[in-house]
Amino acid sequence: MNGCFQLAVVAALASPAFGQLLVEKEQTAAIGRIFEAAPANSTLRCEIAPMSAALNYGFQFQAVYKIQIPLTQFSGTGHTLNTYTRVTPEGRPAVYLTKEVLRNNISI
Repeated sequence: MNGCFQLAVVAALASPAFGQLLVEKEQTAAIGRIFEAAPANSTLRCEIAPMSAALNYGFQFQAVYKIQIPLTQFSGTGHTLNTYTRVTPEGRPAVYLTKEVLRNNISI
């Protein structure tokens, strides 16, 4: 795995099985600005690749992404990795989902 953290992120609106939560209304504007802002520099090395959409047992399609992040970026203590997903249905405002993915002491 080349020291990479592999994670499959499933972007589905109602997906409690995967632990994603809706971003609180008070934080929606701030998270939206993060998505809209052009990054000044790349602070996190990662690769994101879409995978084939999958039909779940509720007969709904789920978008699946594979994310690879080298763990060497997180050596030591005090690191937290939060993921944010923006879902924008046609003709409706965006909805933001969040999940805390990594919060550990890592020794590499």
